Amino acid sequence: MNSLLVGLGGLTAVLLSFGIVCIWKKAWPTFTAWLMLVAGFGLIGTFFEAVIRAVTGRLHPIVPSILLGVCAAIWIADVWGKKNKVGRATAIVAPFIPTLLVVGAITIFGINTADVGRDVKQAWQDTMTADVNGGRK
Repeated sequence: MNSLLVGLGGLTAVLLSFGIVCIWKKAWPTFTAWLMLVAGFGLIGTFFEAVIRAVTGRLHPIVPSILLGVCAAIWIADVWGKKNKVGRATAIVAPFIPTLLVVGAITIFGINTADVGRDVKQAWQDTMTADVNGGRK
């Protein structure tokens, strides 16, 4: 499982690096916005989420949801539609959307993602080590 997480972290770093270069060079704006959104899912459960959780934890619980709404509105308004022009702000807010989605669930519903992550890892491990032949060798 650790090698899977290391691979996911490496892939996230590559996607973010490529996205930052695309933002810097102003190349492929719509592709960059989607790329940064996908890379944002790799940031869930990392140091980045801990920083966001620490900053928003000191604020009112509704603040992460408002930030999520603003980031999602910016991203959706720029990406959807043929006449819309995707700018740098769209690609910059895209990685924050998945993390704010998780942090918003924590603050509003009181869901602890550490427990959810532990349960998902346990289910994955049970699935991978299950005897698929019904106990016959």
